[in-house]
Amino acid sequence: MSTRNFLWTALIGLAATLPTSVAIAVAKSSIEIGQTVVTPSAILIAQVKEQSSSDYFAAGVRKYKKGDVQGALAEFNQAIKLNPNYAVAYYARGFIAADKLQDIQGALADFNRAIELDPNNAVVYCARGVLKHEHFSDAASEISDLQTCARLYQEQGRTQEYQAAIDLIKKWQQ
Repeated sequence: MSTRNFLWTALIGLAATLPTSVAIAVAKSSIEIGQTVVTPSAILIAQVKEQSSSDYFAAGVRKYKKGDVQGALAEFNQAIKLNPNYAVAYYARGFIAADKLQDIQGALADFNRAIELDPNNAVVYCARGVLKHEHFSDAASEISDLQTCARLYQEQGRTQEYQAAIDLIKKWQQ
């Protein structure tokens, strides 16, 4: 039974037992630190309150939209801490680094990591290409990023975004 199903079943009162591995872990930790045994309901409450990386990401987006850049950055950092393979969180953090903090190297590192984790995300290639165009003298690399961005948009059937990337490439090549 998945954790989510287990929690749901327990919360509506249909389950009276914990998975064996959880019960053993709780008993061991309680004995080792001399605490009283934690009840299943206490464990359920703790699990329900635990936020996922996507919860932190969503909170970061909300904070960014409200103008709380530092709060958004903290939420994105927490999302990455919980899930180091969360490509979109790296993109969001990189966007803030470039746009609000002028941390160009940090933004580039985050965009590179996002692409490494999700090489089919056209938006990140576009963002990295624009960053390179604005802050580095590497025309071939920035054009390459935009070409990859355009190709991915075309493959995904996103014609407006594809055309915007093509137009930007043409503008930069003039």
